[in-house]
Amino acid sequence: APRGAPLVRLPRLAPSAPRRRRVEQNLPRPSAAAESCPHRPTVPTHQPPATMGNTMNVAVISQVYQSNRQELLALKKKAEKDGKKTIHREGWEAAEVACSVDESDRDIHERLFTLYDKRGNDEVPSKPFLSGLATITNNTLEERIHIALEIWDEKGSGYLSQEDVQSCFVSMAKTCEYFGDDRMDFEQLEELVQSMFDTFDADLVDLKMKYRDRIADFAVHPIMEIYLGRQTMDG
Repeated sequence: APRGAPLVRLPRLAPSAPRRRRVEQNLPRPSAAAESCPHRPTVPTHQPPATMGNTMNVAVISQVYQSNRQELLALKKKAEKDGKKTIHREGWEAAEVACSVDESDRDIHERLFTLYDKRGNDEVPSKPFLSGLATITNNTLEERIHIALEIWDEKGSGYLSQEDVQSCFVSMAKTCEYFGDDRMDFEQLEELVQSMFDTFDADLVDLKMKYRDRIADFAVHPIMEIYLGRQTMDG
């Protein structure tokens, strides 16, 4: 999308006083699971296939969202202070100015910042917030997953625990749900990550996965395709 592209209409959070209130975002209870697929990590098929929604809102947002991987990582570096794991709104806005972030992107950031500001204190957890932003970058699903997982890899080791991978996907699902796409409940997220760690158990190092080697496998996982792939890939 060209710089200065018009911003599509975004969902608004309920107004409150003070201006930014705690936003509760609860994942629904399990509704479905993906069908098994040859040559992929399998998932149980005792549940009916998930219903595909008609909305493609994340895909639409990604067409006008202009910040890329390099810009998200630059924003992270500038906004995080003193090694803290959180980002304050004032510091984030200053980072946006320093990185010359487009105004349309700032509007999207403002809404997602409020979504992740659970305590209403103008502060968000860095990794969930930024991996949520990775979900709407104008990239393929594999690239989005890679960016999001890279954000959770604070030490740059190339390895992530099962808990970290799951937390990353929770953030991605939360952003998708906010923009109106089909919901992925927590049990399905657990099922997705557990099946991947079980499938590649022999390759784990200290119970951690070399995630860069498994990006493509995550992208074609039946659950991922239903909830993120078909709804966020841009064609």
